[in-house]
Amino acid sequence: MVLAVQVPSASVQLAGVKVRRLLTRYKSNVSLVFNTNKQDKDVVIKKVGRYYVQGTPDESLGIEQALLSLDFLPDLIKARLGTELSASIFIIVKDISDNSLGSEIDGLATRPDIVLLNKDFIKLKTNEELEMLLIHELTHTAMFNKTLFSNGGYFAPWFNEGLATFIENEPTPYIFKDNESLAKYEIAG
Repeated sequence: MVLAVQVPSASVQLAGVKVRRLLTRYKSNVSLVFNTNKQDKDVVIKKVGRYYVQGTPDESLGIEQALLSLDFLPDLIKARLGTELSASIFIIVKDISDNSLGSEIDGLATRPDIVLLNKDFIKLKTNEELEMLLIHELTHTAMFNKTLFSNGGYFAPWFNEGLATFIENEPTPYIFKDNESLAKYEIAG
């Protein structure tokens, strides 16, 4: 079940605290999505396989097309990381330019199984570049609950980013059909 809640941005933390008891009891069956921007009246939530995509119809269409091309990803993550993608993953297109990370970001994976995509940046991406971004961020979501030896997690940033980049780069020859687009991606990152 997906529970979408419209709240002012200042109330997200408080609303999250109030529904935490509900989510703790039903966490395998309930997912919560907050929409904090009242101006986004044309935002839709669309289900694409295991993914819920929240954005405008145009943004959602581009992401949907990229996701449909990534049908191999669950098998790749299972084979390389020994873990699985969650049954429900939320991909939310928002303006995340004003963040506290100190850098401009294309996307950000966060718990529980949410990928935020920067709406300004994804407009500039080709379908292939969007696929690569989604592979990278979705790999992060798969690593959230994975433990290593002695119950250690994937917490070291260099290790976490390294594995996500490894998985992202493995299907590169299959995503970029010609050398020119691959070279542009390799140079621009």
